[in-house]
Amino acid sequence: MYQDGQARNLFFIKFINKLNEEVTLKLKVEGSETMSFYPSDEVKLDANEMKNTNILINSIDAGRGLGKSEKISVGIYLNNELIEVRKTTFLYPRFLKQEQK
Repeated sequence: MYQDGQARNLFFIKFINKLNEEVTLKLKVEGSETMSFYPSDEVKLDANEMKNTNILINSIDAGRGLGKSEKISVGIYLNNELIEVRKTTFLYPRFLKQEQK
């Protein structure tokens, strides 16, 4: 998806909390200053909860990868400690629609 000069990709993620307490996980695109999670980078899980969720990753540099894809690593943090890294691919738009005047 391309909007307002930014590219967004929708990802389906399954989280499983095996702890007997509520946790808040923080997500981060490792090594990128132009990508972030939209609208929030936090996921709250109750004790022993399994949650399926859709999350958007937003790139403010949509023109950089026009028509390309980029391998990214998503870091999952608990209490500011990295607990897991997952790799995926971010797809940029094939073209940018010209604004009509």
